[in-house]
Amino acid sequence: MINVYISQVDRIAGQLHQNGMGDISVDDLRSLAGSLEMTINIVYGEIRHRMEREQDANPKPPSGPARGLLDGLRLPSSKGGDAA
Repeated sequence: MINVYISQVDRIAGQLHQNGMGDISVDDLRSLAGSLEMTINIVYGEIRHRMEREQDANPKPPSGPARGLLDGLRLPSSKGGDAA
């Protein structure tokens, strides 16, 4: 089904380019541009939504160094401390 939409948009673009737009009113061109912009926003929104779902389904491990349970504790440092 998407191929039908792609074909229609390509055909419209080709006709506009080939035939020129001199006889089309500015208001009609604005309407066409608005419709195309809305279509682009809808398609990009769907792409973002699918990418977010994919990230949620396949979370990536943190890219930083491995963190252990005790890393958050503020333990005294053994560097430069008092020798026992």
